Amino acid sequence: MNYIGIDLHRRFSQVNVYDDMTNTETTQRLANDQEVMHDFFQTFEPDSRVTVEATGNWYWLVDMLQQLQMDVALANPLQTKVIARVALARKIVGLVYHLLKDGLDYQMVLERNKMAG
Repeated sequence: MNYIGIDLHRRFSQVNVYDDMTNTETTQRLANDQEVMHDFFQTFEPDSRVTVEATGNWYWLVDMLQQLQMDVALANPLQTKVIARVALARKIVGLVYHLLKDGLDYQMVLERNKMAG
């Protein structure tokens, strides 16, 4: 199964594909041209799960993906930004935890933050 996320911009789209059979992830930047997009997406199996960030110009892309028998969902851009911020914050907290656990001097981290701020 392929899981595909599309960040749709005015002239191009950032496409992230995760293939759970091979456990691989790829990223492509594609022109928002119907022929280019159709040629790219027709290589994936029907029923691939696709999420499109619902900007103002998503209609043509969703129609094309549905014609290719993909399972399409729309994502609210405001909610995806909140989710991304939370995910990034968790990664940063996790990184700091591992650095501290592995012996990074906590006082040094605080001092660097004071100098940066």
